[in-house]
Amino acid sequence: MKKSILFIMLLSFYAQITLAQKTEFVFDTLGNWLTIGVSSTMVEEKIGQPNQVSSPERWAFTGNEYQYWQYYDLGLILLFEKNEQGGFVQYIELLKDTFSTSRNIKVGDSREKILHEYEKISNMDDTDTAMLLINNIYEGTFFLFENGKLNRISIGSIAE
Repeated sequence: MKKSILFIMLLSFYAQITLAQKTEFVFDTLGNWLTIGVSSTMVEEKIGQPNQVSSPERWAFTGNEYQYWQYYDLGLILLFEKNEQGGFVQYIELLKDTFSTSRNIKVGDSREKILHEYEKISNMDDTDTAMLLINNIYEGTFFLFENGKLNRISIGSIAE
């Protein structure tokens, strides 16, 4: 009886350690600073003025005002939700290898490298060969592929 209880306790402890090794993950970070919620002021301080800024646009489904910033040389598109302080990043799209993720992934890397670097993420969907999704389409990190190579990193929501 004591052996059975000890075995169950050890099994339970092992299960807790195994589960603890897998982590939940929502939004990644580019260049150790760029992620959802970063202010427009910080973006300008870090990478300067964008090449193109869209006119502010009010979206009916949120009632908030949004604006796109494009940095051609960086291959970077940012969507800002406007507020009294200027705005904050709501969506990030990276098309060049100018920044790496928190796990050192860049545009051009292989699907295998990404699967290896993010293997301990419990909420990754890798069933689609054209995309790896961490979390969900409403808030997540997306790795999009063409010819087996990463050609776009998107952070935020692609459902909108």
